[in-house]
Amino acid sequence: MSTEEKCTYIIVNRISYAGGAEQIAIKSALYIREIGFLVTIICISIEDDDLYNEIERSGIKIIVLEQRNYLSKGDSKDKYEKLWDQINDIYNPRIEIFIKKNIRPGSIVLAHKIRGFSPSIFKWISQLNCNVLYTTHDYEFFNYNAKIISGGYLSKLYYLLFRIKYLKYIDKILVPSQFLKNEISRIYKIDKNIEVLHNFIEDFKYKEGDIDRQFALGYFGRIEDIKGVKEFCAAAANTERKTIVVGQGSILADLKEEYKNSHFLFTGNVDKEDVLNYMRMTKVVVVPSLWNETFGLVVAEAISCGCFVLVSEFGALKEVLNLCPNRGRVISKSEIVDKSKFSEILKETSDKVNNLYINIDMLTISNYHKKLMELLDNVKIG
Repeated sequence: MSTEEKCTYIIVNRISYAGGAEQIAIKSALYIREIGFLVTIICISIEDDDLYNEIERSGIKIIVLEQRNYLSKGDSKDKYEKLWDQINDIYNPRIEIFIKKNIRPGSIVLAHKIRGFSPSIFKWISQLNCNVLYTTHDYEFFNYNAKIISGGYLSKLYYLLFRIKYLKYIDKILVPSQFLKNEISRIYKIDKNIEVLHNFIEDFKYKEGDIDRQFALGYFGRIEDIKGVKEFCAAAANTERKTIVVGQGSILADLKEEYKNSHFLFTGNVDKEDVLNYMRMTKVVVVPSLWNETFGLVVAEAISCGCFVLVSEFGALKEVLNLCPNRGRVISKSEIVDKSKFSEILKETSDKVNNLYINIDMLTISNYHKKLMELLDNVKIG
């Protein structure tokens, strides 16, 4: 079958580059269209008009699942009302009609971060004799109220129901790391149809030594307790090294107040280009997460920017670091939470800098596209 005969649908919750899942979904759509596939994006909302126009110019059709298709209001701020909204939409006949009306039978469907759709879309798409490849960066494949069900019997019930009711309709599960593959296999009791497809980073075109590295230490990411940024700031304050903290989050204001007269620069939220520029100005990037990261894009970006990288032992961070040996080291939770130990580690490494911009072969966008095409070529249509 020629590429023009292959009809591919990309399901993602919004048209935006704000999130990693959305970026991967949209760049995949643009590439698949470029090589000749017929591509349609189905989404919940459009948040970037310029990106929307770029997608349309490429020849990709965009279909929006409008709010009127929902049984619930969908705008509640209360977490329990949100959970009830989701339950209402599990078997929402309006979404079923929408899906079956807009997806051509016998197509390939790539689903990314389907929050806002009913989990029953997997069943409905399967009834159209389509092949489903589902990309997830999370343990909970669909649930967007993870805090409500995390731990205990509710969590176990969720995993059990998803495994029984929906996994059988998914042909391939695509995950960004071996760590997440192992976790999903363990949680859902499945050992096949899971493929590792590493996230990609943009190719850098900067030469060695082109920017002065004025910051000894840097943190890049969400400013939240689970990210270990509070422990990082406390330890960095002891080093008296110039430190930059890039990102937005619930504890940013508190940290800015606590370290307002010190050697810290808190940038708040900045766009992607500025993030990378600040990274190139930093010698050592620290990723001290205290929870299981399912990938760790900032690790790869920091290495590509020539930084030395310190990563915690949680999740896939070590896995990403190992893609490019000798560019950093792993620090344990006990070292992170002990301010004196953490400070000593930061002092020891703050003068290290690789100062060599490289592309990590396994994480280039070209390699991502190559592996994606291998998966699509192996899909049996219809």
